[in-house]
Amino acid sequence: MGRYSSRTRYIGVVSHTKNSCQSYTALFDLGREAIDGRTFQNYLDWLRRTSELFPGLIVFHDGQLEDLYFKNAKLIRVDRADLRSFSLLNDLKKVLIDFMPQASNDITFRLPEYGLVQLSKFELGCRVFDMTGADSVLWVDAGISRFLQGNTRKNKVDNFSSFLLDNNYKYFLEIDTRKNFDFLRVRLKRNEIGTSKRVVAGGAFWVSSQEIESLNDLAMNCAEQWLELGIWDNEQMILREVLPNLEGKVLFYRKGREETGCVARIMLTGAWKPKYWLNAIYSYALRK
Repeated sequence: MGRYSSRTRYIGVVSHTKNSCQSYTALFDLGREAIDGRTFQNYLDWLRRTSELFPGLIVFHDGQLEDLYFKNAKLIRVDRADLRSFSLLNDLKKVLIDFMPQASNDITFRLPEYGLVQLSKFELGCRVFDMTGADSVLWVDAGISRFLQGNTRKNKVDNFSSFLLDNNYKYFLEIDTRKNFDFLRVRLKRNEIGTSKRVVAGGAFWVSSQEIESLNDLAMNCAEQWLELGIWDNEQMILREVLPNLEGKVLFYRKGREETGCVARIMLTGAWKPKYWLNAIYSYALRK
């Protein structure tokens, strides 16, 4: 299946300025409270704060937000069955019957729909581009506000996006090198599928609109290959798997002791000190 294309339905939903960046997220009620105790109301509260941080935020939902109002957000209803990722649901359920992951208690393996919603981040990015024509897209988890409180002062998303585009970057990703980096070989480790070991964060990432379709295809192909092999993991592991195949320049932010959401924080504040030599090392290490 190719990229979602329904321009005529959504033209004019979001205004487009030069070098603009459209922020987007999604919130689906999957019944995860029974798995990890996080209620849908928790996410509604976090989402309201997230929408205040990212004016004009596009929020995809499956009907649960239909009667709700978010001052700074644009709500777009989507049927999960229409998402390419959810075409894998039956195959995924079959795989999870026999697959024995090391992180067996992770929600990724206990709630199949959760993993597919995470995978849909890339496909929804394609939809955002089709809807808005923006030059880049920024995914932020609906609940990311709980990591950003007190760390943002001014929205500079478009400005930082312009900086990235002007410097020919195609992706801005957060990596966690703690216990994941082999300094002797200058190589980022490839963790075993089923460990849900975060190397590349999926909570926030920026992608040039020129590359979002390619990223979605790479992610979907990876997921389909996993299922053929009888294995599965989350979108963070998928990002690690597809990184060597990305085309174009990637800006990496190395996560140290900070909370998650570093990419979102930098996009909001513009507070970033370039270390080109370090970024070159990570680029080299990820492609080995």
